[in-house]
Amino acid sequence: MKALKTAAAVATFASVLASGQAHAAPPGDRNFNFNFGPGGQKVIFYSYRGNARPDIYVRGPNGEEKNLTARADTWDIEPDYSPDGSKIIYASGPNMGALTLRIMNADGSHDRLFYDGDDNEVAPNWSPDSQWIIFSNKIGDDGQADLYRMRPDGSHRQRLTHDKLSQTSPVYSPSMKTIIFIGFNEDGLSDLYSMPADGLHHGATVTKLSHSDENLEYFLTHTPNGEHLIFSQGDWDKGFEMAHIPAPK
Repeated sequence: MKALKTAAAVATFASVLASGQAHAAPPGDRNFNFNFGPGGQKVIFYSYRGNARPDIYVRGPNGEEKNLTARADTWDIEPDYSPDGSKIIYASGPNMGALTLRIMNADGSHDRLFYDGDDNEVAPNWSPDSQWIIFSNKIGDDGQADLYRMRPDGSHRQRLTHDKLSQTSPVYSPSMKTIIFIGFNEDGLSDLYSMPADGLHHGATVTKLSHSDENLEYFLTHTPNGEHLIFSQGDWDKGFEMAHIPAPK
């Protein structure tokens, strides 16, 4: 596991950090959870601007930005493009402990509820074939978060993990054979793991992909060409940097 230094990773990550998109964020801006649109020309993320609650932003190839949610009364976080780039799914709610999943068109229009369970739904992500949406569902204030998937029409909700510890940030591999996610251990630290795409059933087990020791990982995503997984790694005292590993096929 490395910081972003290899030529391949830098080339694919350049659609966020190069060209007009490498400008420094204005003072007070905090940007998180970058996800690429098809071809890597646009990127979506959520951002805290000043003292406002977070909103979903899209940034174009020349650095131009648009606030897609612009709501003062909700936390809008963790967006992901559909594979064809026409829709965005994200988590939204009145506070970080009461989030639901919403879908909107890529330009911010036709914003509507996708799923509102009894618990806290976060970190939604589309499958490469557009047939599934996977997400993390936390049960209760002190409960663990497990992984689920649903069809984009809201049907066929399936639980994929049953664990006393929490999992979040699930993404499909490009082949859809596996799901990669961030899992937390008893000490509250995290690593990257993979499991079969249909979940931990019939004796299936997880594969540990990183060994970060004293670090945390957040905001897992693929580079536009699908060859690397990019994520934030670090801790809240020393700060975070972008890291990458080769993506499971």
